[in-house]
Amino acid sequence: MLDILPAMNPAERAETLGEMKEGAPREIFEMFWGAATGCLGEADLADVASEIGV
Repeated sequence: MLDILPAMNPAERAETLGEMKEGAPREIFEMFWGAATGCLGEADLADVASEIGV
């Protein structure tokens, strides 16, 4: 996941993480959100967070 998220465009990131947030168990989403915070820049992370309501 660490190499996939930076390669995605902002809409793809929001869709992927948003679907996880809505459909996956909370622990799974938190694991992927943690990965996102480790591999995305501050601006990219803020855009995704705003889009999916984190």
